[in-house]
Amino acid sequence: MVCKAHSGGQSRHPRGARERIRACEGRKPYGDRDGEQVVIERMREPQAQGFTERGIARELNQEGHATRLRGQCHGVTVKRVLKRAAE
Repeated sequence: MVCKAHSGGQSRHPRGARERIRACEGRKPYGDRDGEQVVIERMREPQAQGFTERGIARELNQEGHATRLRGQCHGVTVKRVLKRAAE
């Protein structure tokens, strides 16, 4: 299937389905779901104290925080989340 917003005006969806589709929204940014703002605040505390993103990720993993896909946090993930949250 091709999303209507990315198909150049043509769609392989049946007429009724085509009319229901508004646009492809993609994945919501981290912090949009319940409980994620708490984790972002948890990331900001050690950042203000001078911790590295890698150190923050290590702390989050030790505390049992997981990514949306139930994986471990990594420094680059922390960096990206904090950058988006600041925007």
